[in-house]
Amino acid sequence: MHILKNLATVSLYLVTLTTLFACGGGGGGVSSDKPSIKTDPIVNTGTQCQRTLAPPSTGQCDIQVGDSNWLIQGNILRSNGILAQGEVLVVDNSIACVGCDCSTEVGAASASVLTCASALVTPGLINSHDHLTFAQNSPVDTAGERYNHRHEWRLGINGATTISVAPGGSTAAQWGELRQVMAGTTSILGSSTSDGMLRNLDRAQSDPIADHDTVKLRTFPLGDSNGSLSLNCADYSIAAPPAPPFSAHVPHVAEGVDNFASNEFRCLNGSDPNGADYRAATTAYINSVGLNASDTKTMADAGMGMIWSPRSNTYLYGTTTPIPNFKQQGGLVALGTDWSVSGSINLLRELACAAEWNDRWSGLFTDQEMADLVTENAAKIAGFDDVIGSLTVGKLADITIWNGSANTGSDAIFNAGNDDVILVLRGGLPLYGDDSILSAITTLQDCETIDVCGTSKRLCAAREFGATSNEIATSLGGSPYPLFACATPAGEPSCAPSRPTEYTGIASADDTDGDGVLNANDNCPTMFNPALPADNGIQSDIDTDGIGDICDPTPL
Repeated sequence: MHILKNLATVSLYLVTLTTLFACGGGGGGVSSDKPSIKTDPIVNTGTQCQRTLAPPSTGQCDIQVGDSNWLIQGNILRSNGILAQGEVLVVDNSIACVGCDCSTEVGAASASVLTCASALVTPGLINSHDHLTFAQNSPVDTAGERYNHRHEWRLGINGATTISVAPGGSTAAQWGELRQVMAGTTSILGSSTSDGMLRNLDRAQSDPIADHDTVKLRTFPLGDSNGSLSLNCADYSIAAPPAPPFSAHVPHVAEGVDNFASNEFRCLNGSDPNGADYRAATTAYINSVGLNASDTKTMADAGMGMIWSPRSNTYLYGTTTPIPNFKQQGGLVALGTDWSVSGSINLLRELACAAEWNDRWSGLFTDQEMADLVTENAAKIAGFDDVIGSLTVGKLADITIWNGSANTGSDAIFNAGNDDVILVLRGGLPLYGDDSILSAITTLQDCETIDVCGTSKRLCAAREFGATSNEIATSLGGSPYPLFACATPAGEPSCAPSRPTEYTGIASADDTDGDGVLNANDNCPTMFNPALPADNGIQSDIDTDGIGDICDPTPL
């Protein structure tokens, strides 16, 4: 993976209703060339079907309208690579066949046939963490300030500048879901809900998967929403692990870089008599920046997961969760956008930030593993891998199709903009996609036409929410943060790690990794590992072997 190149930050916020969808004549941001994230896509390590699909007569796909079932032809992303020129058959709301020829399967003869010769067909993306009720908010400019603990920016303690933003309720959640679906997302852990559009995996009342347990979220498992900080677990009102039934338990733990943040982990790992024991294979932690290699080993040994929001972590704290240790120890990682205030507008931008960190960590993730962060891993961590997360027979037909004409293989995801999302299906039902496809199978009353960076699209807001995107925007005051951008989103929080007076994240001849420690003294000179407050201002090296934990294959 290569660090993002030539990203010109758009400085002008889009503040009128027209500019919510303005890209030239009608897109969603300021028009310019889309940034390239990477150039080393997954190759066709799956199977090459013995045929060549006919190129489309126009656009990216040709559609032959049949019934509500689908026979989708293109390049199919599977767990072992890409099945080139393959097929996915959708019958009712589920996947009935994945292979080179599904034509003899029940339901295929009458299905609508979508032939997309160069497109990439993937599972619908899963966003493992967001706060959707804040989705109308623009990113906050911290003027370079970085925080030691989340209570600093939440409540202004320790003299820090407070980040003050207001929630927008279910209407903001609808806006956030529209934003996510336009980037290929079909499921989310969003800390809120609106009936319709995305699968809300953490809300039973809007869960469209019948008889499936849902995710239990906890934002303040220590009962510290009032901003209390202590190194004594007895000073907190710690919640016991949740009682079944649930598919997964997902709390915010150790969000910060100081000893108070690190102590949160110790209060929940069963080691303190005044704490609790959250160690379980059904548990995953969110925003756990304040962990060390011993903590991540404890989590990995327990089969726990990690939900990673690198952009928000980096912008608020100047660094992120020690993912290399957790991954090397066998832990499972998924990706989440956190919120528009300090995180990414959608999973495509979060993947872009993850790619930057992947470069800083010397290519920690393969391309297949990067795709897994927003598909299979996310489904497993949420406890929904029995029904979503992969293109597997019997699972629900949550499918996204990507423009592969300019970006081949997995680059069709990693370099995609909103205009490159050809079609999004939830259980076989179209939610968003090219007008050339949806005009044949939907009505304007259900699915409005919008211009996305010069490409005519349809967005099924009215069918899902009972209101068009313009009507939802008006309910939010007329100028919520845009649904999409045609270049780097306006005011996007930086993914470049920095902490004033400590490090800039910029590499130099004497500091190759830009972590503020000169090469001669750096215990991981080519991998970013700054000295942080929780480590007493020195680079972490738990086993004192002179090799920093982040680059040590055996840090303990």
